[in-house]
Amino acid sequence: MEGKKTKEPSKYSYMRINHSGELPFTFVNLDEFDKLDEYKQIRPLFSHYEEDGKMIYLKKTKYTLWCSNGKRYNVEMYIDEDGLSKDLQPNHRINAMINLGRFTSKKFDYLNEKTHNQQTKNCWGSNYIVGDVICKITTGKPIPDCSIYGDNPIKSIAEKRVPNTRMKNLYGDKADKKMSVFYTKLWSNQPWKFVDYNLRNTACDDEEYLDLLRGWGYEDEE
Repeated sequence: MEGKKTKEPSKYSYMRINHSGELPFTFVNLDEFDKLDEYKQIRPLFSHYEEDGKMIYLKKTKYTLWCSNGKRYNVEMYIDEDGLSKDLQPNHRINAMINLGRFTSKKFDYLNEKTHNQQTKNCWGSNYIVGDVICKITTGKPIPDCSIYGDNPIKSIAEKRVPNTRMKNLYGDKADKKMSVFYTKLWSNQPWKFVDYNLRNTACDDEEYLDLLRGWGYEDEE
């Protein structure tokens, strides 16, 4: 019958990169995959989901991430499109992973200008995602590497990356600002602009989240 929903065993695994809590990530696999209502099934996977609360409007996006086999892939992911208006807190873990995904090797000294990661950084800085992110992974394929940033994602984000010779030859005095998370350039004819990386919303009263920041050494930061 035309239009009938069909269900089959999921070809995908869903991995939530947690914005808060001790666990960096959680597998949130679905027992069945409904091709016609994927969004409905994914919404409850977010930690801020409330059955009778505000609607979660999902946005699908892709960023390049280092994965468990030591290679980079474009990873499909879902975020709450209204996360900022809901005052969701920055997800430093995924932001650190996206930041390092800009670079072509684990020396982190040469970047790929064409990645969505880099293009977003150039325009808006490295405040990529607030709240949880749900990564969609083909079952059996490499998963995003949540250890790539070490034990402190904020420290990893803020670390100064030194361009290699090839990078310097290609971009000259622009190389440092292209690599730095703190500089943006919305249009090619504009000067580079310094921007902060947000550690938290000033109105944050989530003690679990604040404890996480304190554990990373940022107790007094705004």
